[in-house]
Amino acid sequence: MDLNHVIISGRLTRDPVLRYIPGSGKAVIDLNIAVNRFFHDSSSHDEKKETTFVSVVVWDKRAEVCAKYLKKGSTVLVDGRLKQEYFERDGQKLTKTRVVANDVQFMEKKAEQETVSAAAMESDDTPF
Repeated sequence: MDLNHVIISGRLTRDPVLRYIPGSGKAVIDLNIAVNRFFHDSSSHDEKKETTFVSVVVWDKRAEVCAKYLKKGSTVLVDGRLKQEYFERDGQKLTKTRVVANDVQFMEKKAEQETVSAAAMESDDTPF
């Protein structure tokens, strides 16, 4: 049995920019999220922080709500799946792994009432 399920929580590294796909008119937004991991370094006995930057794509109504309420520094919790993208740049074949969001929850108190839920929104498996 295969499982592709990701849950991350972190802060947006920049303001989200909403765009619409030509032809289909589907709303899409890319979120870049800094996810911190704190740990104790046994050799130096210091507290350390490691930051991982995660690219997240959000579609349709969820994307529009994210664009309306989120900004750089906003804390979010994302539930989604991993997707590998293949593309070419300057003649080189490259890959990028992103999270496709099924659910985005705003973690700030102001936004608690504006939780974007996959259960409340219609599901969308739109490919890139």
